[in-house]
Amino acid sequence: MEKLPPEKDPPLGQANLGQGNLTQGNRRGVRRNLSSHPFEPYRPLRRASGILELIELAGDALPEPLTLLATTCRTVGAAAAEVTIFDGRIARWSTDPTTDLSASPTAVMLDLRFEGEVFGSLCLIPQTPVETHPLDREAAELAAGILSMSFGSVKLSARLAAELDDHEHALKHDLLTGMANRVAFDHMVERALSDVARGLGSVQPIGDGLPVGAALVVLDLNRFKEVNAGFGHAVGDLVVAEIADRLVRTMPERAVAARIGGDSFAVLLFGVSDSQEAVAISERLLHGLDGPIEVENVSLHVNTAMGVAFAPEHGVTRSVLAQRADMALYAAKEFPESTVRLWEPSQDRVTSDQLELVVDLRDAIEQGSLEVHYQPKTNIATDSVIGVEALVRWKHPMRGWVRPDEMIPLAEHTGLIHDLTWFVLHTALAQCARWQGTGLLMHVAVNLPARSLRDPNLPNDVANALEMSGVDGKWLTLEITESEFTADSDVSRQVMSGLRDLGVRLSIDDFG
Repeated sequence: MEKLPPEKDPPLGQANLGQGNLTQGNRRGVRRNLSSHPFEPYRPLRRASGILELIELAGDALPEPLTLLATTCRTVGAAAAEVTIFDGRIARWSTDPTTDLSASPTAVMLDLRFEGEVFGSLCLIPQTPVETHPLDREAAELAAGILSMSFGSVKLSARLAAELDDHEHALKHDLLTGMANRVAFDHMVERALSDVARGLGSVQPIGDGLPVGAALVVLDLNRFKEVNAGFGHAVGDLVVAEIADRLVRTMPERAVAARIGGDSFAVLLFGVSDSQEAVAISERLLHGLDGPIEVENVSLHVNTAMGVAFAPEHGVTRSVLAQRADMALYAAKEFPESTVRLWEPSQDRVTSDQLELVVDLRDAIEQGSLEVHYQPKTNIATDSVIGVEALVRWKHPMRGWVRPDEMIPLAEHTGLIHDLTWFVLHTALAQCARWQGTGLLMHVAVNLPARSLRDPNLPNDVANALEMSGVDGKWLTLEITESEFTADSDVSRQVMSGLRDLGVRLSIDDFG
């Protein structure tokens, strides 16, 4: 084939030099400039009828490539034609599939363009001898334009279909972890419970011989807000992603998992025989989440709480099972260490109305919309104020002021007490720092929840809070309930020793 210099910006369908055989890994040959090649004299009737037929064929939603090529050959006077699409992967249609047409010395190559981009080529082989049977130049260029629109539209449809699939996937999956999201998970729970309900009337296992029971496991990370506050949300995202990965690796085959909130996950267990088996599986999941998480040269230890509800024993509807799994989770979060709790009737201390209040309280803590009031402590002998006690107060946007004797037990029973405590601690220390900046030296006391002395991370958490505020530990008093001081254990002694090393005072008080 003759080689001609390429045109700077060829119009639609016009050939360029340097584009030869388009088979993957072998791009031989060159393109021939149609304007330099001998063409058969103008044949308007054959061209017009052929172009009209080509347009009609190309207008189909799914055009037949070989029919288009055969019509193109008749229209332009070609012996053979070939279309190659190279959009990520090679696709080829040819009227002579046993021959590499683009390698022919007489091959004429034209670009196929769609939306301004070259996405393929049309290869035409003139009849022989070429001198007496030249291609119809204008018809070839018109055919290339029509084929561009036809094949390009199919390409566009495929792209739109792929984008729709991606959108559908995004609607059902969490972007950070790739897990199912809450919406998709709720549908899976509904289907599983339908199977449970259908199997209740039979004494025989259903499906492939599995038991009819199912279990809902909900879990979240204890005090995860402190990770975000101390290390930033980027590190928090890495921790969530790592927990998700560990959860997926540990799950049994008959299970699906989802991320249902910021640091909250859920697992649906299929074919579970009873609640004890559900707890045993959950404990294995919990064990799989153990171990430090290395993030940006920092080793983080994250405890996890799990709540389990079993169907049909604890309910056969999604709303009931989810509520009872949440109740079990709240019971587990009363402990600072990683814990699995199975739902029990005694855990239903929180009504549906209180559950709404729990959600609002969680939002209030995260948004910092709670208030901290300071009650003075006075030295009776000198009648002087020697310090203050930090007391949390909450003005609900719809309910007004929520009584402390309602808010504190609710927070304790639902596991929010830790987040609430650390909000008060950080707020009080920040206020103490502001007072000291004005020359007012004031002790501040903060109540700690029950079981605090059993948390081995307590000294480190308090140390971080002191460091963030710039307040020396001697200005902080932690008030703990009497029952905690009477709970003698090695962990409690180590915790108290760690707090003493910070200079922090401990005081006995009734929490709340």
